[in-house]
Amino acid sequence: MKALALYIILPVATSVVGSFVYDGIKGVAVFSTLSSVLYWLWSTFVSILTLEIKLWIVFAGLLFLRILQKMRKALDERDIRNRPEWSKYTSGVLRKWLWTWRYNFQATQGIVIENLVPYCPHCACQLQAYNTLQGRYYRCPNHPLEAREQETFAEYEDPEEIRKLILHRIASGSYPRE
Repeated sequence: MKALALYIILPVATSVVGSFVYDGIKGVAVFSTLSSVLYWLWSTFVSILTLEIKLWIVFAGLLFLRILQKMRKALDERDIRNRPEWSKYTSGVLRKWLWTWRYNFQATQGIVIENLVPYCPHCACQLQAYNTLQGRYYRCPNHPLEAREQETFAEYEDPEEIRKLILHRIASGSYPRE
């Protein structure tokens, strides 16, 4: 029965439905519209590629880009010179571990500490973070399993508290200076 449906009924039904579709769209020039759109795209592409450009315009554009590059470099250097001294404070030992971070200066929020990353105090390997119900749990992947159970290799730390400690050191001026 499946073979009968597959080899006889399905082709007949497909041809009937196909003829209805053909009769419905035979008055519409689908393929000629598609070909005219493709022709327009191709001719526009070719006309852009064959556009005649004077050589002095190319040199002027390259010179303009070079001037913009120099201006941006000068502004970046000025921005680095005008930053406060505490902006060089991007790592430190807080609680038990070495932490590194970057600053982002935002007009609405002020100083935002980003990319706060803890490192093992013994081997300087980046600690692996695990979220649990008690908080964020860090452990050093470089130490054996027995050592991970010790208090110095695994502890719950809240990154928000570390951020607050960093901001407190900046506000009080107690951060280490280079």
